[in-house]
Amino acid sequence: MYTDDISVFIEAIDAQRRSRHSRLLGIDPGNTSIGVAMSEPLFKLATPFGTFRSRKLTPKARYLTDLIGEWKVCGMVVGDPKNQHGGITRQGQSVRTMLHNLQRLHDVDVPILLWDERFSSQTGLLLDARSVRTALRPRSRQPGAFSDDAKSHAIAALTILQSALDAIHMHYATKEAWTFSTKEAGDTASE
Repeated sequence: MYTDDISVFIEAIDAQRRSRHSRLLGIDPGNTSIGVAMSEPLFKLATPFGTFRSRKLTPKARYLTDLIGEWKVCGMVVGDPKNQHGGITRQGQSVRTMLHNLQRLHDVDVPILLWDERFSSQTGLLLDARSVRTALRPRSRQPGAFSDDAKSHAIAALTILQSALDAIHMHYATKEAWTFSTKEAGDTASE
């Protein structure tokens, strides 16, 4: 299931959540690579995780499936490329096709939120590069070190996921405030 409706996504991840240690995965999709970010279990903070390079769907699906299992991922937030007027672009249609194939052919069975990624790459570039890139530094000593292009995909994934996490928390805060105010209004109405 994939959706661009955050309420539907929240309901789905609440039902899917395997444990209190579950996380959300943020994806910046591209033709040759995908940037990845991961939330912590409280869904408050996103961290850049890395970049996976492949032009083919099967290795990408295997990588994502492994992450989902290893990190107890209960949902994915995937960048949805849109034009400036909010319409679906050719790349946005490609993302939808990729998600459909991931779910149909590769059994990726977590809820997926399509998140408007307009300006996420630019926002990532405007972030204090030193603070975000420091999080990626330990992995840069490993074989296949991050290039600047790989870092920019991971930072874009971070931006996508963090903005969705903020919206999820706003949704919960609004829902709690509404529930509280309606209970309070009901109490005063009965007096």
